[in-house]
Amino acid sequence: MVDSIETNNLPGIGEWTALWRYAVALTVPTKKLQANLEANGLPVMVIAGEPQVRRSDIERFIEERRHEAEKRIRKPKNTLALQINLRKPQWEKMQLVPLRAFATSAGCDPNEVQDELAAAGVAMRELKIGRARSVFVERIDLDRFIARSALTLKGE
Repeated sequence: MVDSIETNNLPGIGEWTALWRYAVALTVPTKKLQANLEANGLPVMVIAGEPQVRRSDIERFIEERRHEAEKRIRKPKNTLALQINLRKPQWEKMQLVPLRAFATSAGCDPNEVQDELAAAGVAMRELKIGRARSVFVERIDLDRFIARSALTLKGE
């Protein structure tokens, strides 16, 4: 009984090699690769119970797929703004400003700023981010509060 057949020297049909070698290299199941090759019209021959493929055919097939993948990756997209918005935290999408970050950037005590905002009637939201709870203010309300505070300070 013949366990294997020397496929490299078969006359007129080119150099054949085991399909599983390419499947392993591409990390694709052999049956899926075989079905894909056959769907694209490439011959797959079963020799000694093992699917074989012409080396030149599969290498050309792989190169074409790589070229198509590179085209898809390099294709310019005008959705950069959309991608940035999707990456923003939920509170930024809602136009909220973290009170603690605002107060520390202004050089103020966050508790005092929160008390002043509450006294001025500015609505605040408490959101849970991870395990911590943080207080947020709508950006437009904060801008109005800052504008009113600036006018009040000028009037004194």
